[in-house]
Amino acid sequence: MAQTRIEWTELTWNPGIKIILTELDQKGFVQGILTSNSTANVDKFLFQENFNVFEFIYSGKSLFGKDKDLKSLIKQHKLDIENTVYVGDEVRDIEACRKIGMKIIA
Repeated sequence: MAQTRIEWTELTWNPGIKIILTELDQKGFVQGILTSNSTANVDKFLFQENFNVFEFIYSGKSLFGKDKDLKSLIKQHKLDIENTVYVGDEVRDIEACRKIGMKIIA
């Protein structure tokens, strides 16, 4: 199933998420974004919102599943999978994390 990328002007925040992300940033947690959207769209949205708590934005493009994107992201950013938590909003996020043994909040 192909996903349609949306324009950055269509992106919105879930209620309360900016507060949570800001608190995590203030406590020193490394935060990043894994998205099927383009990094350019996410950059434009975050710039418009004047919000910068993310150390990286990774645009997943794997045809073989999100688990491959997660593995690549972990390797590229030298993350410790034991101390990394993925926050997802789709069933495929849960499935991908289970596949690679990563904690998830969904």
